[in-house]
Amino acid sequence: MLTGYWSIDAFLIANLILCLGVSVVFGYQQYTGGGALDDTSSKHSSKE
Repeated sequence: MLTGYWSIDAFLIANLILCLGVSVVFGYQQYTGGGALDDTSSKHSSKE
């Protein structure tokens, strides 16, 4: 592996996957012009 310690390698790989996942979701929200906060606020306002 990378460092020789499986626990450290698993931690680094998990961090990379997490960062990539957050970047993809953030980029998708910016590309679509909407966000989680905007979607939830619009849904709540429409139900009321």
